[in-house]
Amino acid sequence: MATAKCTATVTAQTVVAKAVPRFVWQRAGLVPSLILGATFFALAWVSASSSLTNALARRSPEAAAQLWPANGFATASAASAILAKANAGRDGTAKLTVPTAVRGLAERAILAEPASVQGVRNLALFHQANGDNPRAATLMRLAVRLSARDTAANMWLVEAYLRGGDLDRALTLIDATLRTDTSAGALLLPRLAQLLEQPGAAPVMRGLLQDNPPWGHDYWSAVIEAGNAPIQAADLRGSLHRQGVPLAAGHDARLIEQLVEAHSFAAAFALYNQVRGAAQFPPIDWKLADGRGIAVSRSPDGTIRASALSGSVGVVAQRLIALPRGRYTMHIESSAASGQLVARLTCAELQGARTLAVDIPITQNTQASFDQTTACRYAWLTLSLDPTSTQADPSITIGSVSLRPAAGGA
Repeated sequence: MATAKCTATVTAQTVVAKAVPRFVWQRAGLVPSLILGATFFALAWVSASSSLTNALARRSPEAAAQLWPANGFATASAASAILAKANAGRDGTAKLTVPTAVRGLAERAILAEPASVQGVRNLALFHQANGDNPRAATLMRLAVRLSARDTAANMWLVEAYLRGGDLDRALTLIDATLRTDTSAGALLLPRLAQLLEQPGAAPVMRGLLQDNPPWGHDYWSAVIEAGNAPIQAADLRGSLHRQGVPLAAGHDARLIEQLVEAHSFAAAFALYNQVRGAAQFPPIDWKLADGRGIAVSRSPDGTIRASALSGSVGVVAQRLIALPRGRYTMHIESSAASGQLVARLTCAELQGARTLAVDIPITQNTQASFDQTTACRYAWLTLSLDPTSTQADPSITIGSVSLRPAAGGA
């Protein structure tokens, strides 16, 4: 019995002795496994919390900041929500309102996430509202360095540069913004178009546009829509044409119309000659009538067709021509019968003063000469239905119209 008990004890000790190293090894391997598992769990929790926080930040920034205070982006969004609420309904001239809470949230956002552009921008706005514009400008420049696509910071700096008279830096920043953020065009291009009337803007714009930037076409659309500086725009386009920069002809045509409407005839003809090629007596293209009882159309070959109700009178088509002093011969081919159509020349300058008045009745093939002895440099050439016409529902085709110096003329 004693022998069996002793044998069992030795066997148990041997088993335990053999088992200890394996148990110790298992414990040693279990510790890093537990640590690694805990780490993955923590990362999963952080990721899930951050995702939830980011989702809340888009809907309820204040709740997101409370749920996960260490998320700098959520804290910055909370500050932005407070800013938006404090300035609801504010126009561009009213003073910016920035509650004190915005500063604390902005600083927390930057501490938690130094790359939070929104946090830096909010802190800049706080300093602006409290009269510290130099610090605000420094922070806005930092925001732009953190993200060149932050349109709000870019716009703030653009306005700051303009207020300081630094037009070159303002336009350069606008160019950089438009190249990196296409959505910024809706805000920046109208502003850029308005700047053209400022002294010194044209040379800087020429430098930006001569490389044919991707926003160039939209810029000219904004300039035409603004219509505030047609002469400056024409000078700028003329310079770019001379440099061989590709420009849409449609913008030239609309700009010429604006120059004519503003009675800037010399500028209109200068641009017209540059686009179409110089002519001795160049005309600005026909403007067709849109009057009551008269329908006018123009075919691709330039032929004008006019149809009218019986007894209708008025302008069929009109164009501006350069007409210095001299003797001229006008030639018009048309289907008009006698008494139906008249060509009329009147001065376009001096607020419509009749320093020039020439009427030429038009028949099928009309050629007439006249003298221009007045000080008028530009004239309206108007084709009109003659009130003496009695033909029922007249329909007229007008082909070529030419104006040349008369043989032996001055």
